[in-house]
Order: sequence, then structure tokens, then C-alpha cells
Amino acid sequence: MGHEFALVGCGGMGRRHLRGFVELARVRPGLVEMAAVVDVDRERAEFVAGEVEELLGNRAAACTSIAEAKARRPELAAADIVTTAGAHHVAAVEALDAGLHVLVEKPLAVTMRGCARIRAAASRSGRLVSVAENYRRDPILRLARALIDAGAIGEPRSIVELRAGGSDGMLITPWRHFREDGGPLMDVGVHYADMIQYLMGPVDRVAGITRLLEPVRTTGRIHEAPSGMYARFRGDLPDTFEATAPDSLQAMLGFASGAAGTWGLELSAPDGGESLSAVLGSEGRLETYGVRSGRPLKVWRGGAEPLDDAEVLALAPDFRLDRLTTDLFGGDRMARYDFQFPQADRKLIALEIGELAEAIDSGKPVEVDLDAGEAAVALVLAVHESSQVGAIVTLDDVRSGRVSAYQDVTDRTLGLIG
Repeated sequence: MGHEFALVGCGGMGRRHLRGFVELARVRPGLVEMAAVVDVDRERAEFVAGEVEELLGNRAAACTSIAEAKARRPELAAADIVTTAGAHHVAAVEALDAGLHVLVEKPLAVTMRGCARIRAAASRSGRLVSVAENYRRDPILRLARALIDAGAIGEPRSIVELRAGGSDGMLITPWRHFREDGGPLMDVGVHYADMIQYLMGPVDRVAGITRLLEPVRTTGRIHEAPSGMYARFRGDLPDTFEATAPDSLQAMLGFASGAAGTWGLELSAPDGGESLSAVLGSEGRLETYGVRSGRPLKVWRGGAEPLDDAEVLALAPDFRLDRLTTDLFGGDRMARYDFQFPQADRKLIALEIGELAEAIDSGKPVEVDLDAGEAAVALVLAVHESSQVGAIVTLDDVRSGRVSAYQDVTDRTLGLIG
């Protein structure tokens, strides 16, 4: 058999990752085996172990700790961390200290001190850490990056990233609205923080405002991805609950390249309407329409109408998807795809898992490593910190810990500082 993995966290995201393991087994049989599932709630662990047997054909060990999983399955090679975000640093450090490679769901951690704990453990263990960031792995985002690299829109000058919705409904589960778990701006925003820097390069300074606009969230209206994975373990919820983390972000971004950006993430806005993600260059512009949708880019190069798919692909003649992405999505040069959200979701998760397994074999670095994971977390935190102090902050100041007033409150709650 292949590398033995433990799934650490058996809630909705853990169940989505299980479907990613199933999808990976379809195209790379024998590369990995889900040997153990871990959750502090043994009933959850037993349920997901049953799903493993149903979907993959083997009975994973149902455990309540990483130590138990390692004791029962001594050949474990890696842990796939899908706990609540505020526990990422705890589970990742435990896994690394047990000698396991780690795939950790985004965000890497919810503060820079949490990220530093993981980095120190990785240094002690010599094991790989990969962040499960799926947005940049979408074939359409890969094409967007290839177009920028090929000069299809000239010199990238600006990016505009605007998303809005949510109203006063609950974002999937209550914990996503709690400050100690990063809050909704970290849970959702870290995707865009990574994507912005994937397309445009590193951000070096930020001026921003964050606000809590809907302090009371309604559980009767749940905003979640259409994957159906979360309802079983949600339990009995009150009609409303108190949110403790900001849900509105507005920021101006300055890039190391000299480019600029506008970023808005409104998770308390009325639903409806299109969002906007556009890169503006000296010779054209491109717009994306969200990952896991398969919708094509829109690319303009001076004309009134966007280019068609063939014209877009012709602007990036060297664009090729990697072998695993090609096998999962069915082509190595695509401008669109027809998979629905749940199918695309599990394919992108399969890419995250498969990349780590292949990196263990080859010794090659993973793409979204500690540096990339920290950069995305730091960008979200930089907006919070700028809002806290009412001034421009640099990413270096945030990553070094010189600016941390917003994070200090969270870090005290998590026991990362006294």
C-alpha cells in the first residue's frame, strides 16, 4: 500500500477531505491509504471510519488523539489536519512532533504566533508542511497565472477583488464567527489573500478597515458550500448566537512590484449580484468568476468584447496543467470545465493530498509551503492590524510580530501568550 494518512478532524471539512481521498484513489490507486481518523468526539470518529470503509474499502482506526492513531498505526506517514482553525497549530505541532508530515487546511494558523509554533515544530522534525489551499489549484486560476506570466495583459498594474454576501446568516458553522478561530474574514479571506499574491506577487503594505456589522447571527439561514457535509454534526443550535469577530473588510494593497490593489470582503452584505475579481494590465485585463465553478476567464485586449476560449489559450502557448491535475480534470489545456461544485471540490482536495504524497516520495518542495501559508495569513491579519492602529502597516511588521495588537487578544485566549 501507499503512504498511510490520518484524517485529523471528522466534521464537515473532514468529510469533504475524505471525498478527496476517494477521488485521488480513482486516478492514483495505491498512492495513499487513509489508515486512521481522529476526532476528540469518538462518535464522530467512528462514523467517519465507517464512511472510509464504505467509500474506500478499508476500515480506518477510529481514534481520539494523534498519539492513539500513531500507536495503533505505527506506519503512519502523514496527518491531514481539518480541525477548527483555532486548533490548527495544536494539531499540526502534535503531528510533526510525532514524526508525521502534515497537510493543514487553510489557514495555516489564525495568528502569526500560531504559525511560528508550526514552523518551529517543522524545523525540529524535518517533516513537510503543506497548506491545503485549493483556490490557486483550480485549472482556471492556473490559466490566469499563465496568462499573466506570458504577458497577455502586459504589465500587471492593479487588482480588484470584491466579494459580498452573507447578510446575518451563519457561515456554515458557528465557530467561523468566533475571534479565537480566526473569524469569517480569516476563514474566507485567506483564500483571496493567497489568490491575490499568487496572481500579483507579494503584498508589502496595507491600509485597511475591518468592522463587525452583524454581531448577532441567525442559524435558520445557513450560508454554506453545496456539499452537504456539515449538517450531521451541527447539533442543536439556538436561533441566534453572538459573533465576536469582524465580518467586513476593506483594504488598499501595495505590492512589492509597485502594483496596487483594492480588496473588499463583505460577509454581512445583502445577498445577490456578481462579485468581481479583475487584474488590470498595461495592455489588457482579465476577470475570474470564482473557483470550483468551471466558468471561463474573461480577457480583454483593447476590443469591446472579451476573447473567446481559443484566443485566450493562444495567448499562453506554454500553458500546461500538471499530470495529476490533467488526470483529475480530463485535460492539460482548458479554458473551462463542466464539473459541478462537489465534483470540483473533491478534485482540488485530491490535488492537495496527492501533491504531499508525491513530495514525500520525491523530496521535492510542496507549492503552498510554510512561507506561502504564512503570507496569506499575514495579509488578512495586516488588514485587521491596520484597522486597529488606524495606519498603514507592512507585511514584514506583521510577520515579524512587531505589530500584533489585534492578534494579542486571540493569542491570550489560545494560550499562545500569557
